Amino acid sequence: MTEQAEQAHELPGAVATEPPPPTSAGKGTRIASLLVLGLLVGSLLWYFVADRLTPYTAQARVQAFVVPLAAEVPGKVLKVHVRNNDEVQQGAPLFDIDPSQYRIALQKARSDYESVRRSVNAASATVEAARASLQAAKANHLKAEKDAIRQETLYAEDPGAISVRRLEGAQATRVQARSQEKAAEADRKSVV
Repeated sequence: MTEQAEQAHELPGAVATEPPPPTSAGKGTRIASLLVLGLLVGSLLWYFVADRLTPYTAQARVQAFVVPLAAEVPGKVLKVHVRNNDEVQQGAPLFDIDPSQYRIALQKARSDYESVRRSVNAASATVEAARASLQAAKANHLKAEKDAIRQETLYAEDPGAISVRRLEGAQATRVQARSQEKAAEADRKSVV
């Protein structure tokens, strides 16, 4: 111990003073750095939120909610019906789009429809014609069949009543009418 400390020990009524405890110098620095970090994070969050509400550009500052807007169809905008800060109601027109492209598309669709309709009508007419042709062929076959049966009956009863040539002509007409009926049936099936 030093002399002064011994003297202080020896003196009655003297109180020894101890040095003050060391202060933590790092605690203030830590608080300051946390405060700066918190300010940086808060500024960054504010920037993102504020940019969504009021975007900033080098030319101007918008003081309103930004609402994305898009047309349902593409095209050139001819006229805008609203101005900045106008209140709009649901269903109100906001702008006009050039209708020329859509008129052309509509005319093309109508033309295509008309072409298909005519094609269907032509096909229906072809089917009806095939049916009529088949009915005519059946009628001709029936007539030729009856004619041939009548000629064969006459020839069987009296061979001299009709000539062989006339009988063979009736039989050939029957075969021809049968083949025409089959051809008309095949045409009808191919059309339908």
